[in-house]
Amino acid sequence: MILKRYLYKEILQNFFAIFLVLILIVISLRFVRYMGYVAAGKMTAEIIYQMLTLRLITSLSLIVPLCLYLSMFMALGRFQRDNELVSIATAGLGNRFYFSSILQLASLFSILLFFLTMYIFPWAEKNIDLLQQKANRESDITGIKAGSFKEFNRGNRVLYVEKFNRKTKTMENVFLQVNEQGKTGVLTSDSATIKTNEKTGERFVIFLDGKRYVGTPNQLDYSITEFHRYSLKLEQQGYDTTFHPISRAPSKALLYNWRENNDPTSVTELQWRLSTPVSILLLSAFAILAVRLQKDTKGSLLFISAILVFFIYNNLLNISHDFVNRGKAPAFPGLWWPHLLMMLSNLSLVFLPKIKQQISITKK
Repeated sequence: MILKRYLYKEILQNFFAIFLVLILIVISLRFVRYMGYVAAGKMTAEIIYQMLTLRLITSLSLIVPLCLYLSMFMALGRFQRDNELVSIATAGLGNRFYFSSILQLASLFSILLFFLTMYIFPWAEKNIDLLQQKANRESDITGIKAGSFKEFNRGNRVLYVEKFNRKTKTMENVFLQVNEQGKTGVLTSDSATIKTNEKTGERFVIFLDGKRYVGTPNQLDYSITEFHRYSLKLEQQGYDTTFHPISRAPSKALLYNWRENNDPTSVTELQWRLSTPVSILLLSAFAILAVRLQKDTKGSLLFISAILVFFIYNNLLNISHDFVNRGKAPAFPGLWWPHLLMMLSNLSLVFLPKIKQQISITKK
């Protein structure tokens, strides 16, 4: 029991050290990207921290398995270098001790990730969608600055305001140019305000007390209209609010579609959500076998090899997921063949020492 706690302490210390470094890297990269969006008027500063939190939650599906896997390599590698594995073996504790102890720890992380992938990650993805829709709706406001031009609808509408109050969303001395169906319209107004339809989310600019000039460039057919109130819809762009990826769907709905409708996309998504908990167990077994097998390998080389194995395994899962989604591979075996390859790799590490021993005996 004491040795098990000692082993867990070593693994978890390495885990939290690597986890903290990766989390800081992810947060800093995401924060810089979102600040760029704010500067470009594509996002408001108010939703940055919400987006960071949700993105951080979804990134745990990659960060947690990687941290646990590398922490096991680091802990067992140090035991190997300091001959602690030999000392533990002399106490009568061999492979069974390592497998039972480490796989118990890996099982706890696997259960945690099962809960995250099946329930928390879809919820986070759904809320990210809602925030992106909100950012898309409000990008029309965030890009408007007093004394500068703002383009809408891919440059077909250009707005200029002399004064702009962000709190009340009111503008003074407004100029608007509209290109539509080969004609150019120019609108000037003393004041304007931005209104939102609460039911549909559509945004309108309401111009008050102004003039509207419409005509064809280089021709004398312009018409001039004076108005007291003129409404213009701001067409939203850059994000399709009608598209809802299946990764946002609740796991309960996926199970229903699988059982009742035999939906292949639901089956694929369920396999994808289960792949992370399964991969933790297989990677943990690989870490134990690889460290015990490579007794004469340098720690740095073993660590680099461990990283390569992880990303090869993860990329194979992503490739199989992409193939099944595109219909280039059947739903079964679907995403299970990378797990099978990893399992075969573990089995090869189990029998490789015996094969080497048999070959050496034969040569003698």
